[in-house]
Amino acid sequence: MMTGATGFIGGHTAARAIDAGHEVCALVRSPQKLEDLRDAFDLPAIDHVIGDMTDPEAVAAALDGADAAIHCAAVVSLDARGNAQGIENSIAGARLVLHKAHEMELDPIIHLSSVAALFDPGAGSLTVDHPPSSAGYTYGQAKADAEMVARKLQADGAPLAIVYPSAVIGPPAGSAFGEASEDMARFTASGIIPTRRAAVAISDVRDMASLLVALLEPGHGPRRIMCGGHLVDMNDFARIHRDITGRRFPMMPLPPSALRGIGRVADSIRRVVPINAAMNRFSMSVLTQWEGSEDSDLSVYGVEFRNIEETFADSLAAWHKAGLLSNRQIGKAFPSPDPRKAPTPPKGFRMPPRVVLSRPFRTLGPLVVPRAHRLINRLTQGRTLLDSAAQPMLMLFSTGAKTGQTRETPLGAVPLEGGRFLVVGSNFAREQHPAWTANLLANPDAEIIFRGKRTPVRARLLSGPERESRWQTAVAWYPLWTGYDSITQRELRLFELDPVPSAD
Repeated sequence: MMTGATGFIGGHTAARAIDAGHEVCALVRSPQKLEDLRDAFDLPAIDHVIGDMTDPEAVAAALDGADAAIHCAAVVSLDARGNAQGIENSIAGARLVLHKAHEMELDPIIHLSSVAALFDPGAGSLTVDHPPSSAGYTYGQAKADAEMVARKLQADGAPLAIVYPSAVIGPPAGSAFGEASEDMARFTASGIIPTRRAAVAISDVRDMASLLVALLEPGHGPRRIMCGGHLVDMNDFARIHRDITGRRFPMMPLPPSALRGIGRVADSIRRVVPINAAMNRFSMSVLTQWEGSEDSDLSVYGVEFRNIEETFADSLAAWHKAGLLSNRQIGKAFPSPDPRKAPTPPKGFRMPPRVVLSRPFRTLGPLVVPRAHRLINRLTQGRTLLDSAAQPMLMLFSTGAKTGQTRETPLGAVPLEGGRFLVVGSNFAREQHPAWTANLLANPDAEIIFRGKRTPVRARLLSGPERESRWQTAVAWYPLWTGYDSITQRELRLFELDPVPSAD
C-alpha cells in the first residue's frame, strides 16, 4: 500500500515497484492523477482507494490485504508561512497510516522523512541518530513531529524503516516535479549564485525510488537510512551548469549571514506581498549552514547514487520541457526543434509566476480579472485584450450548459497551426472546474474572438497521450499552468478549439 503515489518521489516509487513485480494499492485523492502516472510510465491499471490519509476508513481499506506499506504523502512547502491545515494533516496522516500499518502487522513499513526533520543550524554532519529538529522552521518542524511518531513506533519494535532524503530532483512523475525540484529550476533560471560560501545536498528521484523499493524486503526490523546524496558547493554548481548549458553563473559577494537576513525579511514581506517561496529563513539557513550528512551504506540495498552531472542534465531537460526554463536559460543543451510541433512562444511580457501563483492573486483574480477583460473587449469591439505576444488571450462565447444562454469568458490561449487554439480550465487553481468547461462539454460548438477576428470553433476535450503531448505545448507558453496543476487536486481540463466553417 502506498500514500503519495501521485507525487514526485511517490510516483517514481510506485512505477519502480510495479516494474519490480510488486502489486501496488494506492491511497489517492485524485484518480485522474493516477491515470496520468500510468500514462507517463506506461503502467498497467493500478489498484487504488479514493480517500485522504487522515480518513481512518480510507486508510484501513487501502491497507486491507497489504503485506507492506510505503508512506510518502506529506505537505512539502519551504514557504515559512506554510499551510497550517496541510501541515497539521501531514502529522495526523503519518500518525494514522504508520500506527494502522503496525496494528495490522505489516512488514516492512517505510516512512519517507527528510533531512529537514533533523536539521538544526550548527548540528554538524547529520546522522540517523540526530534528534528531531528543534529549530522551529515551519516545514522542518512538521517533518520533525512526524519523525517523533515514527521513532516511537520503532522503539515499540515496529519493523519501520525511516528514510532521510535531501533535496530530490530529476525527471517528473507525470506532472509532479516536487517543490525542491521546482525551486532548483527557479534558481537555475536566475543564472546568478548569491554567495560562494554555500552548499546543497542533492539526490536523484530515480535513485530514491530504487532505495524505497529495495527496502520492501521483510524481516529486517527497525531501520534508519540517511541518503543525503551529493554535497554540491556553489563552485561545483556553477561548473556543472556551465558545462551543460554554456552559460556563465556569476557569484555575488554576499556573506551567508546576509542571505539569512534576507530570508527573514522576505518572510515578513511575504505576509503582505507575494514573493518567491524559495527565498525564506528556512531555505537560506539550509543553503548557508548545511554541513552534509553521514550517509548510510546503500550498496547493501543494491543502490548507488548516479553521477550528479547526469542528474542535473536530465533535470534541466525536464524543466525545459515543462516550461520552467526558457530556450536561453537551457543554453546549448536546448534540443533541436521538431518541425512537426506547434510554434514555440515568442519573447514578450508575461505575468510573473510569483504574482499569478500567490494566494492574494488567486483569491482576488476571479473577481477582478475576467471583468476587466470583458470591459476592454467591449470598449475595443473585440480588437484587443490585456495580453501580449508571449501571453495571448481570446474571448470565448459558449452556450450555458444549464441556461442555454451565451456566456463570455476571457481565456489564456495557445495558438497552434491551422488556426487552432489550446485553452486550459485552470480557474485560478481552485478545486472546482470552471463553468465554461462544463459548457463546452455540453455544447462543443462555440465562437471566439482573437485579435479582433470572430471565428466559430468546435471544442474537443483532450485525454491520454494526446493530452500529455499538448500539455507540454501549453505549459511552454504558460508556465504558470504547471504551478496551478501542482496546487489543485483535480486534473486541469485541456481543450483544443478547432475552427469550423461558418453557416454563412
